Amino acid sequence: MNTVQLVGRLTKDIELKYTQSGKPFTSFVVAVDRSFKNENGEREADFPMCQAWGKTAELMETYTNKGSRVGLEGSIRTRSYDNDQGTRIYVTEINVDRIHFLDNKQDNQQQGQQPQQPQQQFNQPQGQNNGYQQQNQSFNPNYGQNNNYQQPVNGGQDVDIAPDDLPF
Repeated sequence: MNTVQLVGRLTKDIELKYTQSGKPFTSFVVAVDRSFKNENGEREADFPMCQAWGKTAELMETYTNKGSRVGLEGSIRTRSYDNDQGTRIYVTEINVDRIHFLDNKQDNQQQGQQPQQPQQQFNQPQGQNNGYQQQNQSFNPNYGQNNNYQQPVNGGQDVDIAPDDLPF
């Protein structure tokens, strides 16, 4: 079984890219708080690399920005390549199949955003996505309204993540 579920905040705005065949995709990092505090009483975070394809990538670009709280569902993918020096590099990423927008309208208005919520379900057709098998994707605009995911991930504080905050 290869299933991943994460709740966190985007570390930067989503930048949509396209494959040579025109398929949209994005690569991004999400800040995920750990469930415990370190010896100084501070909460630490992990910063997993993620990618999304097709309609999921398009929805992320349209409806999120830096600091947006999202729930991600997907699977772990590992790939490798040879760098310019001939060394084999291994990369482990989260391949996102489904996204849940967890910020409510009030949070968006406080951040100066216009609340935009699509009111339909989006299904991504099966197909090729650069060698990865993609599952059916959907978006539920009412997800997170009356459940435990509505709790703020980092105590409700805004996220201000600089590039030197990331482990890579």
